[in-house]
Amino acid sequence: MTAAAATRPVYEQPKDLMNEGTVIEHVCAMWKWQAVKLKKFSPVDFALTDRDRIRGWAEIKCRTNESTRYPTYSVSLHKVMAGVHQANFTGLPYYVVIGFTDGVWYINAGRYVGYHDRLDVRIGGRTDRNDPMDIEPMVHIPVKLLRRVEARG
Repeated sequence: MTAAAATRPVYEQPKDLMNEGTVIEHVCAMWKWQAVKLKKFSPVDFALTDRDRIRGWAEIKCRTNESTRYPTYSVSLHKVMAGVHQANFTGLPYYVVIGFTDGVWYINAGRYVGYHDRLDVRIGGRTDRNDPMDIEPMVHIPVKLLRRVEARG
């Protein structure tokens, strides 16, 4: 952990972890994998496993709006870069998974970032906490590129 991470407030609440758990359950049902929660401040939230073999990585985000409300979904450039680096190093996919009020959606971000014509990076972030560290470069992923998580029977 960096010195900056040690001094920053941690905004994650128990209800956030519960919502995250609900979202990852959808992914596990679709791919018939298990999810292993990784330690706090890890570059990604979960390792996706088949028994004990890691098959991919997942960053989980939860939103309180429908997937169609905005044309893009924004996520920290730093988070995406760290996840893609981990994916490239291991040769495993890195998924950004978003729980919206109308379902769970995902993108293989490792594949997405190869399309530089689609990569839209802007300054943004949360302003409701009055924390200047929440403003940072954000990747805006077009919602039309997201795929819906569908449970398979």
